[in-house]
Amino acid sequence: MMVKTVLLLLGFACVKALSELVDAPWHVGVGIADCTGPAAEVVMMGYADNNHKTAGIHMRLYARAFVFVDPSSRDRMAFVNVDTWAATEAVIQGVHEKLHAWFQGRYYSRNNLIIAGSHTHHGPAGASAYMLFQFSSNGRVQQSLDALIDGISEAVWLAHHDVRPAEIFIGNGMVDNSTVPNCPMPNCASRNRSPTSFLMNPEQQRKKYFGDDNVDRNMDLLKIVDAKTGKAMGSLNWFAVHPTSMTSDYHLISGDNKGYAAYAFEQEMNGPTWVQPAGRGPFVAGFAQGVSGDISPNTRGVYCKNTGESCENQWPVCWENGQPKNELCLGQGPGRDKYESMKIIGERQVTAAKTIFERATEPLGTGISHVLRYVDLSKYWVDTTGNGTWVQTCRPTLGSSFAAGTTDGPSGINEFAQNMTPSNSFFQ
Repeated sequence: MMVKTVLLLLGFACVKALSELVDAPWHVGVGIADCTGPAAEVVMMGYADNNHKTAGIHMRLYARAFVFVDPSSRDRMAFVNVDTWAATEAVIQGVHEKLHAWFQGRYYSRNNLIIAGSHTHHGPAGASAYMLFQFSSNGRVQQSLDALIDGISEAVWLAHHDVRPAEIFIGNGMVDNSTVPNCPMPNCASRNRSPTSFLMNPEQQRKKYFGDDNVDRNMDLLKIVDAKTGKAMGSLNWFAVHPTSMTSDYHLISGDNKGYAAYAFEQEMNGPTWVQPAGRGPFVAGFAQGVSGDISPNTRGVYCKNTGESCENQWPVCWENGQPKNELCLGQGPGRDKYESMKIIGERQVTAAKTIFERATEPLGTGISHVLRYVDLSKYWVDTTGNGTWVQTCRPTLGSSFAAGTTDGPSGINEFAQNMTPSNSFFQ
């Protein structure tokens, strides 16, 4: 009789729990975990500089996971924003294997798990299996790979077990002085670092995507609220800007401007670190990367290190003894040094996110769908004219300008420059 009573009570409890879950338009869980990696004598990933090695920690790196569940269909997906250069294939495979073991093949697969790197250039390298991305790190660094796999997997695990009835609101706005009061314009938190190259695009395409501008300044944001308590659980936004406020002259591990933005938003919502240590939630803020391409945080422009003059020219390079030097042309952020610039750009993203967060009142629609498709881009047919002129792509190559780097991080290989054909016949 006791066993039947217990089972009956458990049955009522399950039915009650399920009915409560279905009442909310969404079920959402958030989680955050450390993925910092080795902090000494490991090359950092991003600037392709084998002298750019870790020598301590400016701020820890985190994986921030958001699990979204449709209460009607039980379909779900997980989005993880990670303080790392990129979600490499090795990382994705490692996380998939770990989650497959933990959840016994249920809930998460490559089809419904999105891992997105913030693109910071101040995290440990060696987490890719591809040769191109192992040049500077001299091969794979297992500690770097393990830290990312473990941190991302733990964040998803925590988010999975945090799932509860929730409401999601969507908002968007420009990161300019409409969301960041008194922000210097036109380059509040981002700037096109290759404006000359941008003008090589057809005018019709430039107008279509950017109007009279040359930068995507839009921030899209999700506001996640506990359906029962009305308390904010998290926020996830997408804004395009490179986390390259800090150059390869700095050797401390850092999430750069996006990592700082997430930390600052979380601290404001969770309380100071002596009340709630960083990286513990409960509010989780993801500052995900948009289409950052040539969008730089160095909003003041580019200047020659040797003369202080602008090097905003066709190439862009500075000249020394009649020779072009890409290493001397550097982007300048809004601060007195790179640390201050990183903080300012991060704070401007936070201010914009908070403004959009507070204004977000439009409920997100219901239903989840996901599509994963693999395409061999070296054997892809393209109609170049729209009139049936089909051509096939070929194997990918890197243009010589790639070797110049950018004004956020010039290569120092001065034979190369943007928009410039090398004079050396070997490189030609």
